[in-house]
Amino acid sequence: MTLINASIKKLVIKDCQLHQKMIALYVVGGILGLAIFSMPYSYSFYMGCVILMTVMIAAGFHMINLTIINEKKEQTLPFVMSLPIRPVDYAMGKLITNLMVFMMPWAMLTLGLVFITLFGPISDGLLPFLLLISFQLVVNHIVVLSLTIITESEGWSIFVMVIVNLFLNPIIMLLARNPVFYEYFDKDEIFWSAGAGVMFSVQAAIVIFSLVAVFLLQARRRTFI
Repeated sequence: MTLINASIKKLVIKDCQLHQKMIALYVVGGILGLAIFSMPYSYSFYMGCVILMTVMIAAGFHMINLTIINEKKEQTLPFVMSLPIRPVDYAMGKLITNLMVFMMPWAMLTLGLVFITLFGPISDGLLPFLLLISFQLVVNHIVVLSLTIITESEGWSIFVMVIVNLFLNPIIMLLARNPVFYEYFDKDEIFWSAGAGVMFSVQAAIVIFSLVAVFLLQARRRTFI
């Protein structure tokens, strides 16, 4: 048995084709954010950061709503049950689709962020801070995605979306006020501190735990009911 079989591939292709215009729209919004971020003004830096975070958060959560919550609300379960597909295949298809749709634009925009920081008017010392915040968006998305696949509940999905976004601002403020970060904000020296390494390790652990939980719990299901 392969992890990604023909049924999963068909589910992924179907979802990507259905929502490709929406994906392209968010990519355009991200490019606009990068363009504003690259301007040599303090207000454009903050505005660009806000646009980039908003686009990435909205794209991820919008796709979760379309591919998982809406399908359940529109009563597609009887149709899914008629297909030669197992619950774990269906869950993996939704997981891979949402990760692809989120991670591909995220990677492109994050690479753009790194390029502008290193070769534009932004101080290089900001890079570790910006990368940790960018990866936190991945963590938030995967936590919400995993819980939505497991529970298939619109209420829980919305609740966790609100919680992770509420915690995003305090995380940004705590990092920004940490001397191992802010002391380098106006310098062209990139310093990856031990604290930054610890935070990245915690973020990676949360991602791995969430993905493993989805696979293990869905693998135990024998029916869609």
